[in-house]
Amino acid sequence: MFDYIEKLRAKKPHEKQMIALGTAAVVTGVIAIAWIVTLPYRFSNIQAPAPDADSVSEFQNVESGFTEMWTRASGSYQNIKSGIQASWNQAK
Repeated sequence: MFDYIEKLRAKKPHEKQMIALGTAAVVTGVIAIAWIVTLPYRFSNIQAPAPDADSVSEFQNVESGFTEMWTRASGSYQNIKSGIQASWNQAK
């Protein structure tokens, strides 16, 4: 192993870069294959929730979340705008 490392140290910089790129590609490929192989196992344990007649749909949850976020943001904008105007008037 130490002999191989010494041989790598003796190589030109572009050859070292090619070896590093190849090694990184192989390691990434092995990780990607392991991830793909384990996907069916991971997804087999997921169960869809039973729909309730009283439950709110996911779209309505997302819509209400965005509406609330927009309302808070516009309120914050108004507060900032009022503060800047007050500071500007005070500076005059």
